[in-house]
Amino acid sequence: QTNLLQKLRVDLLELLVQHKVGLGVSIDGPREINDAERYDFAGNGSYDRIMRNIAGLHELGLGNIIGGFLCVMQTRLPPEQFLIWVSGLPVTRIELIWPLEFNQQSPPWAGGSVKDYATKPRYGDWLVELFDAWLALDRPEGEIRFFNELMEMVLGGAQIGRAHV
Repeated sequence: QTNLLQKLRVDLLELLVQHKVGLGVSIDGPREINDAERYDFAGNGSYDRIMRNIAGLHELGLGNIIGGFLCVMQTRLPPEQFLIWVSGLPVTRIELIWPLEFNQQSPPWAGGSVKDYATKPRYGDWLVELFDAWLALDRPEGEIRFFNELMEMVLGGAQIGRAHV
């Protein structure tokens, strides 16, 4: 897993290819969403650098080393816009993760009650909208791992031993 802010050395890339090791790239959505969350020490957004480094891998003929993208769920981004962004990526395999600030000590309903959050769970609502929009596309090349696994479980498939982004 990498944020791909730095170009990877060619010898490291060759070693990864030799051992059949893929890369997951951390990015949180389109430029304006990603750059609000992911920036360098000078405060500059990371999106353009990440995309330049991805393009550099493709120029070297190593674009297939990217296994997918790790994305923190961004509920302020409408699901349809998220899917449009995903469709423009060089690899359309996505792993959605919860924001780091949500944990046992700081749940998503902090500042409110569990009951209130349960009646309007913004992450749950966003995921439902995203799932509906994703399913409506009927495009198997647009893989959102969480949804693919749900579909496999519902349809009786097994997930044991599956590689992750």
